[in-house]
Amino acid sequence: MSAAEHLTQAIDVGCTRDDHDHIAMHRAEVLAEAADFLTEIGTPITGERSEHERGLMYGAERLRLLADPSKAARMTEATDALNALPPKHDVPAGEVRFTGHPATPLSGWHYTELAPDYYGHVFMQIGGWLPEGWPIEDTPAGTARMDYAHLHGRAVPRGMNVQVSTKGYGGPRRFIKIQWRKDGAA
Repeated sequence: MSAAEHLTQAIDVGCTRDDHDHIAMHRAEVLAEAADFLTEIGTPITGERSEHERGLMYGAERLRLLADPSKAARMTEATDALNALPPKHDVPAGEVRFTGHPATPLSGWHYTELAPDYYGHVFMQIGGWLPEGWPIEDTPAGTARMDYAHLHGRAVPRGMNVQVSTKGYGGPRRFIKIQWRKDGAA
């Protein structure tokens, strides 16, 4: 029996309509958060994409559509659109250096301008994969000074304070996010 069938059975046995609505809202929120996560480690659905990125974007769109079953027909359209994208050429590895840490190689990186936050501040973000087995102590966490970031074809500001976070997603590699305010304010 699937999780959805277990949930339906639990609702049928004793949950009220209000409980059912609450559970449905929670399910939609969880699916939306999962879709946001996949979008965060992928990139927008435009241009050429690697198989990995296409898979992430397909998963994100699928989760968004599952959060609202009335949009199931769009799932087929999204799948067709993603499959129509040509494969992306591999992006040369990048490198980031933080004060007091060795140069950090990045693969599968992206350099993105994020949407304005609640206060209208625009942030820039570098995201990418650390090498397998990269020592966690060689990567800062929280606020750090980024000396430079060498990303093929991108001009990235140098010598600024940034916010750094890393996260493992069940594999041997970790994903790093580096963010800063676009206007340079701390």
